[in-house]
Amino acid sequence: FTQAGMTQTVSGRAYMAADTGAAIYGMEQATGGQWQYALAGNVRSDGVMNAVALETTLLGQTEYLLVLCRDGDAVTSYAVNPNGSLRHTGTLGTEQGLGILDAPTGFEVIQAHGEAYVLVASATGTSQSGAISVMHMAADGSLTPTDHVLDSLNSRFAGTHSVAVV
Repeated sequence: FTQAGMTQTVSGRAYMAADTGAAIYGMEQATGGQWQYALAGNVRSDGVMNAVALETTLLGQTEYLLVLCRDGDAVTSYAVNPNGSLRHTGTLGTEQGLGILDAPTGFEVIQAHGEAYVLVASATGTSQSGAISVMHMAADGSLTPTDHVLDSLNSRFAGTHSVAVV
């Protein structure tokens, strides 16, 4: 498959998602240093299709894997169970009323002042317009919209391809 994204968790596992389909694969380093992988979750029922990118974050003692998807223009969060399997904790996107445009391009999870936030960049298919969406991530992994900014002649971030926090 063509890899849409890969991220490593604090516990040392790595997760990958294909840019088509609805599977997330987990990898773990086995005895002897070789990596072995297994299906971490068939996530179609959670609305995860056609992943764009993956991110991880640690909230309290729980690791979370977040997936940005083209289908549904949404972010879906999963708690990473001790055995590496995933437990769905939240989805936020166009179906839930957030104005992510039809081509999500990148996202980043940040922590500030004891809170976690997810920043999502998206564009129209023609890259003529853009949006930055911000959501709060609660300690239980649920997502709540906090801000949404559309591109204008004053901001000039149409067609943005990534988000970085410095």
